[in-house]
Amino acid sequence: MKVTVIYDSGTGDMLATVGEHNPEVIKAASFEVPDGARVDRVDVSKEPHTVVTSDTPVSISVKLEALIDENKATIKANQEAIAAQDKRLLDAINTLMSGEE
Repeated sequence: MKVTVIYDSGTGDMLATVGEHNPEVIKAASFEVPDGARVDRVDVSKEPHTVVTSDTPVSISVKLEALIDENKATIKANQEAIAAQDKRLLDAINTLMSGEE
């Protein structure tokens, strides 16, 4: 079995092992990648080449947790608004029933 080993030519440290590829067309470059994203491929259709990324399950779960927290805060605010409205309504009913205005 043949594999292509990508390694540091100065230290010999192995960076990756992949299936057999033509070493003459393998390129290495540095790219900015957002936190919590993984690199899916390199878009070579334009210059400069750019990476195509997707969210990792961990970053998706962090986003979901943030949305849940935001929704909980919204629910709490709505419950407080409803309670205040209920109090005003009950106060108005009590005022009407007591004959006061």
